[in-house]
Order: sequence, then structure tokens, then C-alpha cells
Amino acid sequence: MKQLVSIIIPTKNEENYIKRTLESIKNQSYSNIEVIVIDGCSNDNTVKIARKYADKVIIKKTNIAEGRNLGVKNANAEILTFIDADTVLPSNFIEKNIKIIQKNEIGCVVGRAKSLEKSKFGDIINLMNWVFTKFKVAYPCYMGVTVKKNLFEKVGGFNENLFYCEDVDFLRKISIICRISFPYNAFCFSSIRRWKGKYDEGIRCVFRLMEYHIFKKTAKNFPIFHEKLS
Repeated sequence: MKQLVSIIIPTKNEENYIKRTLESIKNQSYSNIEVIVIDGCSNDNTVKIARKYADKVIIKKTNIAEGRNLGVKNANAEILTFIDADTVLPSNFIEKNIKIIQKNEIGCVVGRAKSLEKSKFGDIINLMNWVFTKFKVAYPCYMGVTVKKNLFEKVGGFNENLFYCEDVDFLRKISIICRISFPYNAFCFSSIRRWKGKYDEGIRCVFRLMEYHIFKKTAKNFPIFHEKLS
């Protein structure tokens, strides 16, 4: 039997995206998958949609780091994949990542994002993110990270005190203890809704990374870095 993989998805008010995400998981060529949705108390139809597809839907008010950690606590697999609620996976995404981990003694695989919406700007941003990740400038986690559970536990999971850059912090810690693969052909589709028409968001991201790399922490509700944080 194929090794079980737990896919963990934090959500909040994602009714416009979550169905496509979950359907892309359902259509994976790799069959032994457990889907865990951690919902941060949505007030739309996110939970209703998620319950039609996911193996587990847990509702609790959390930040993204807490949600991902809670998902791992409820996961049965020894291989974990983290994606966002607006990510669409090609049908062979999980199969590719599992083969890399099993055959090459790799502890973690970071996918490459493509724009879900048609956008040259989004394509450039996503390619830059992948290059920055590969050369350890940043470690954005929304690109579909697959990691061994024992390594996740060894680094203490995601830092729940971080309000952003929790993915940067997590993969920085993982990179210290194991080999990470950054395959160019293992890509997924990620929405650029946070970027579309908001070029100042790029400036905010730069500030967030600078703050994290200098201080190893992030400031809650600091509007220079983020428009809305709860």
C-alpha cells in the first residue's frame, strides 16, 4: 500500500476558492491521501463546502501557524503537505513529491507556484519567489510544501507567535536539519488575489522579510507590513 499523506489546509472565508482546491486533491494520481481543513471560524460557506470533500474539518479561531500545527496534531500520516485554500494542484503533484522524498533521501520538497489567474505580473512574482526560496533568501510555504512528520516535530512546527513569515521561519529551521528539494517541474497554481491591483503589497512583503530576518519576530497589527491582521 502507498504511504499515507496528510494534506493540511488552513481556511477562513474561502468559499470562492476552497472547492477548486479540494477537487484538485480529489483528482490526484496518488490515491492514499488524508485531507484536513482547519477553519478559523468562517462566516461564509467554507465549512459546508469543506465537509463535502475533507476527511476532517476542525473549526477553531487560530492564526495560520496555529492552524497548521493543529492540523498536524490531527494527522495520521508520516508525510505532511501544506497548501493554502486558494491553491490548485496538478493531478501528479503529490506523486512527484512523494517519489522525490522516498528515492533521494530528501526530508522536504518545496513546489513551484504558477499563477492561478492569467497574469504576467503574477508569473514574474511567483518565479522570483521560487528563485528566492531555492537560494535561501525566503521560504514561502504556500507553494505546496511536503515534509516528513518527524522533521516537522523536531523543529517544533510553525512558530505560533509569528503573525506573518511563519512559513519563512519554518523552512529556515527545516533547512538546517535536512536536505530540501526545489524541483522546477513540481508546480502548483496559486491565486494572486492578494497581489492583483495592489503593487504596494510587494513593498509590504519586503518589509516583512526584513523585519523577520533582522529580529526573528513579527509585529501584530503593524499597517506598514500588512493591511489586516487579526
